[in-house]
Amino acid sequence: MILNDRTLVDGVSLLRDRETCCFEEMHVAAVTRRLVHVFQHRDIENTFVLMKQKQSKAEKCVKSTRRTKEKQKSKASDDDAKSRLCE
Repeated sequence: MILNDRTLVDGVSLLRDRETCCFEEMHVAAVTRRLVHVFQHRDIENTFVLMKQKQSKAEKCVKSTRRTKEKQKSKASDDDAKSRLCE
């Protein structure tokens, strides 16, 4: 695997095939999938796809946490209003 200055710009790296001595251009997000396929003879999800899935799960978690905090704040303000009425 060869990383160069261009890799930092566009994410494309070079993979050298040992048998043919040819270079294959590949985005770094796809390298894991390609190497697992070559050496372990099985398919896995693309790293980019996996990261998007994790990101969407994290975003759902953040939204859920925000909703919970908003509910707690509204409940606290309701409790304060009730306590003021009782006084």
